[in-house]
Amino acid sequence: DLIGDGRDHEWNEWIPSGYDPDGEEHVPMLILLHGNSSRCMKHAARSHYRYLAELHNIILVWPTSSNAAPDPTGESRGAPWTELFRTPDGENVDVQFLNGLIDYMLETYRVDPSRIYMGGFSNGDLMANRFASSAYGGRLAGLISGGGAVHYSSAWSGNPLEGAREGL
Repeated sequence: DLIGDGRDHEWNEWIPSGYDPDGEEHVPMLILLHGNSSRCMKHAARSHYRYLAELHNIILVWPTSSNAAPDPTGESRGAPWTELFRTPDGENVDVQFLNGLIDYMLETYRVDPSRIYMGGFSNGDLMANRFASSAYGGRLAGLISGGGAVHYSSAWSGNPLEGAREGL
């Protein structure tokens, strides 16, 4: 229960072999969001970012959407991210989860808070864009957009930046 919402949240981490928990260096972190009906373990296994992470000493995190639940066989299945822009930040469980996950990683590892990046595939791309446009978007140094239909007709209703504050 990472953020006090009564849910068990799930993620996979890749800590590069060059990471020194006792060292002075604070390292960058890349959060990678899965597509619809996937989950962290499946997305991490198919990712080749870990090779880049080893080369450049980057911590990787693959979270699973908050709505993932066990299927009838007891196996966990994936679920879409709740990326809809019409849902306020404080009511969007995945916006809150990703923000809490950043807090957790900053408290647990020597992550450089000025070098936190996020990206996703398909529905994960929409969620990455949703997080970047939230009140917490200023925590990100950059956004990787890949394979998502980021367009007003796909996720937004009205002005996606309505209520956004500059400089966050």
